[in-house]
Amino acid sequence: MQTCWNRVVDDCLPASVCFWRYIPRWSLIHWYKDGKNERYNIPLDIGENSDVAAIHPDIVMKLTKKLGDYLKSVDAQLPVDKVAKTPCPYPGD
Repeated sequence: MQTCWNRVVDDCLPASVCFWRYIPRWSLIHWYKDGKNERYNIPLDIGENSDVAAIHPDIVMKLTKKLGDYLKSVDAQLPVDKVAKTPCPYPGD
C-alpha cells in the first residue's frame, strides 16, 4: 500500500514536501525545496524521530525512485518555485 500527500511549506506552492509511506515498513519524506529525503523505520520509530536516511542510502534511493515513478504515473501536480516560476523536479530526477 502506498500513500502520498503534500503540505504547503516555505517557498514552493502548492507544496514543498511530500510524505510517502511505503507499507509495511518505511516512511520517506521528500523536501522539494532542497531535494532532501528523510527516511524512517515505522515499526521501530512510529513517531518518526530518528532519520535513518544516511544509514541506508540504497533504500532511500529506491524509495525516492518509487515515489517519483508513482507521482508521474498519476500525473501529480508538482510544486512551483515562487522565484524561478518553474515546477520542482520529481523526486529522483
